[in-house]
Amino acid sequence: MSSQQARSTVDPMREQSQGGTPAQSHEPDASPSSPLGSLQRAILEELWTAGESSVREVVALLEARANTRAYTTVLTVMIRLHARGLLIRRREGRRDLYLAAVDPTGLSAALSREAVDRLIDAHGDEALAAFAARMRDGDPADLVRLRELLNREDL
Repeated sequence: MSSQQARSTVDPMREQSQGGTPAQSHEPDASPSSPLGSLQRAILEELWTAGESSVREVVALLEARANTRAYTTVLTVMIRLHARGLLIRRREGRRDLYLAAVDPTGLSAALSREAVDRLIDAHGDEALAAFAARMRDGDPADLVRLRELLNREDL
């Protein structure tokens, strides 16, 4: 592969996890194994600590931790987190206030649901078949746990 081709290669999982195209992304370290970039995680951490906040307030909180970002960058990332269901947005007058939709312990479950939805939407039966084969060939205890989870009504 030439260096020109390497520069133009797009990682679709990275693109999807960031909610945009690589050219638009502000999250250089988001990856399939870490579906949140450093700014996304920092914004969630600030909202977990401060509670409901405006974009301007989040920018100030980030700056206090020497994580200076442009207002428009933080706004874009917060809009994307809201679109992913990770933030709740409430209008107050002319400004929007944001609140984390999940607590730190619920983040993994929310991101897991998002990843499963993406896989099934993109690959349908192939994704389900791969999961079934993995469960069949894996640790029998995992299969028992899956059956328990399937019978739970609170999921």
